[in-house]
Amino acid sequence: MIKSCLQTNGMKYSKFYIYAILIMFLTPGVLYAATQNIILDDSTAKLTITRWLEVFEDPSAEINIDDIRAGKADAYFRLPAKDFLNYGLTTSAFWLRFDAENRGLESHHWTLAYKYPQIGLIDVYVDKSDGGHEHMRGGISVPIHQRNFKHHQHAFNIELDSGQSMHVYIRLESKAVMIIGFDFAEREAFLNGITQDHMYYGIFIGMLLALMLYNLLLYISLRDINFLYLFSIGSGFVLYDLCLAGLAEEYIWPETWSSFAYIAPLLSSALPMILSLFYARHFLETPRQMPFIDRLMLIMAPVSLLSAMLSLIDFRLSNVLTSTSGALVLILQLAAAIISYRRGFKAARYFLLSFTLTLITGLLFIFTIMGLINLDSTLYLFHFSFAVTGLLLSFAQAERVNSLHEVYQQRLRHEVERKTEDLKATIGSLNSEIEQRRNAELLLRNSEQSYRYLVESSRDIIYNTDIHGNVKYINSYGLEFLGCDRNDVLGRHYVFYIEPEWREKVINFYEQQRKRGQLSSTLE
Repeated sequence: MIKSCLQTNGMKYSKFYIYAILIMFLTPGVLYAATQNIILDDSTAKLTITRWLEVFEDPSAEINIDDIRAGKADAYFRLPAKDFLNYGLTTSAFWLRFDAENRGLESHHWTLAYKYPQIGLIDVYVDKSDGGHEHMRGGISVPIHQRNFKHHQHAFNIELDSGQSMHVYIRLESKAVMIIGFDFAEREAFLNGITQDHMYYGIFIGMLLALMLYNLLLYISLRDINFLYLFSIGSGFVLYDLCLAGLAEEYIWPETWSSFAYIAPLLSSALPMILSLFYARHFLETPRQMPFIDRLMLIMAPVSLLSAMLSLIDFRLSNVLTSTSGALVLILQLAAAIISYRRGFKAARYFLLSFTLTLITGLLFIFTIMGLINLDSTLYLFHFSFAVTGLLLSFAQAERVNSLHEVYQQRLRHEVERKTEDLKATIGSLNSEIEQRRNAELLLRNSEQSYRYLVESSRDIIYNTDIHGNVKYINSYGLEFLGCDRNDVLGRHYVFYIEPEWREKVINFYEQQRKRGQLSSTLE
């Protein structure tokens, strides 16, 4: 086993191995003494010990604790002397070692704490000066109830009496990013730190929940889908952050899902990414304003989902693809915001500010995950930027509503002005038509008066009947000639006033005229 490891690392460490052999012959026993000795006393509350950890990378992941205790890998241990170590995505196992001595007057309960939640397996071996040995396990592949410290944070309880020393060996292995960072703290100080972390997360999650509730209420009252998008993005990010911080492992997933904790951050990261794309499309109106960028956004939505789902098959490839797609999603949204703002959409400025901040911290976070940079405060910056982003997007949405209100008001004014002009034209046309009708009625009235005067003054009998022959009108001369009152004549058949011997002849004559369709006729 050791031989295979030496062959794997042979060329890389051959020079150091030769030096180590020379030192072993020249100064026996010095090699083990080179491990860092951490001095603890009664005043020590908390100490970051990463810079005192000697590190050995085992690419074969086959070296065991017996080999380490036997000194077979001593030549490969190095002292990075940094407080933060990031080896990115790697298949190697990492061995760490350090010595500690309690020079205080009292015995203490100490806690060795790994500072990051995403670690697959941690084996801690403690060899005390009184001959005691202890093996403790942690990491997300170990259910919480089986861990030495029953908590989502990976910690190990160590008791060290006054004057006692210990040799500590740590083995780390993970499918996720290999980040190394350890604190050594007195038990009470460690628990106080956990309380502070819970308060920090409580405040952060509380702010997000308040923003989410605010946007949900706005959606219910205004029915603007952008508010629903903001609510959904916040929900997705809360789930992602709980998975990333390990809180979902403790409070959401069943303990039997310990292996799911590996892929949960990747799977949950797809939700806020996809929702933010659709929010940007709707907020910036990219289907109408920027068709090319809109098509790219529609492409990136399934790409982001597939990148995350790939974690079920190949975790490391999924990690790289998800980080890359996340960066592309942020860049697309930022480009769309810049174009929209330059075209005069005022609300895009808050959108631009928020996604610029998210892009910067997101890229820092992605680069940290990929092992390109070592930035211990990236996670806190990421939380801070998302909280600020939520506020800025709320401002952006409020300004968008105001901008749309101004646009609608302007359109309404134009519509009112157009309708007013149309109404004026209609009123003018109606006035002209009314005047024409008034003139026509006046002419008709004058014509009727002239006609009536002509008929009434005629010395001929003039009358008209309905289709049945009943008299409807007769002039004054007709009444005078007949010697009848008007009421006696109206409604009676005209043949009543014809001599009996002529009645049949007149009726037949008019029947013949009617059949022939003649409009006028004369019968002496």
